[in-house]
Amino acid sequence: MINRLSRRRLLLASATMLLPGASFGTPLASRVACFDWALAETLLALGIPPIGVVAANDWSRFVVEPALPTQTADLGLQQEVNFELLAELRPDLILLSPFLANFEPQLRKIAETMSLSVYDDNGPPLAQRETVMRVLAARRLYAVLSGT
Repeated sequence: MINRLSRRRLLLASATMLLPGASFGTPLASRVACFDWALAETLLALGIPPIGVVAANDWSRFVVEPALPTQTADLGLQQEVNFELLAELRPDLILLSPFLANFEPQLRKIAETMSLSVYDDNGPPLAQRETVMRVLAARRLYAVLSGT
């Protein structure tokens, strides 16, 4: 008889077939800070509440749904990031868009960074959003399967 954990892992492994072209790579960390609202929405859709988001105080005015968890820290505006607060939060991963590539050297001193964008000239926006979701979902599944 398959125990509960083994059954869960089998189901999750089977679900990876729904993610064509996604690479597992490094597991998606559970303490993720986000410098892009579209990426933060994607995290929330995957059930991963970000620990910090830029301009989090404006989220309810512009994004509305999904609601940002109340414990999510506001990292300041994109052009005025509070690096001290970000370092205090101790993220395992910082998600940012290519638009903010100039911050990457500073951010890498705090945590691993990953640059993704749902806005890309290489195709329709929905297709790019699906690609980002697959990348993050594949890393999340890998983290669950590996127990990290």
